[in-house]
Amino acid sequence: MTIGDTGYKGQSQFSRAAKIDDSVIIQLAYAFGQGFPLPQAMALTGLSRKTIRHYYQAMRARLMQPKFNRWHGVLALLPTITDPQTTLLVKSTFFDLMAECYASHKCFENYQSGKRKTRQCRACPLNGKFKNALTLAEAYTVIDEVRGFYKNIGIRREADHDPVSLFRMRLMHTSTVIIVQQNSKRLENGLLDPQDQTFLSLGMLLDIMLEDLADNPL
Repeated sequence: MTIGDTGYKGQSQFSRAAKIDDSVIIQLAYAFGQGFPLPQAMALTGLSRKTIRHYYQAMRARLMQPKFNRWHGVLALLPTITDPQTTLLVKSTFFDLMAECYASHKCFENYQSGKRKTRQCRACPLNGKFKNALTLAEAYTVIDEVRGFYKNIGIRREADHDPVSLFRMRLMHTSTVIIVQQNSKRLENGLLDPQDQTFLSLGMLLDIMLEDLADNPL
């Protein structure tokens, strides 16, 4: 996998959009996999903020496929239950509660600004759902990590998604970037090495993402 000019000019094999060639899509996937903020991705690709936001969201949706599970493993956070019907119920409830808390922007802002001393509010949907304070604190850490990541990359409200599916996708995206950052070699300039082909590396993520885009262009 090489970041840069592929020698291909014209419409990309990865996208149906006019005037976006292969090299730009590869650079965009590189930015997405590292969690570049939108302005940084704009500088790298020359694309508009709106276009990059659209492609980030489209690539994020593809992370839901089983081929990308190695980078997020979100379902591994859930209780291990053998009964399929019970499993679906618990997983649905888990994301419902986490998503409801995540969607309480005003609640978090009150805590962050010092208007409330404790992270947990009286009306928190997570109240009484965890066995101990450590587990509850870990749940808040996950929620706030997702919130911080999306604030950093510059994607705020997404009104076209329901809260549960939005939180699920954002959690998978955040987890993927964290795992990639932790398991990839770095170049001298500090960026991740796209040539690294280890199991959880950025290079491996890019290969699978670009193969998927070639099979099903955006």
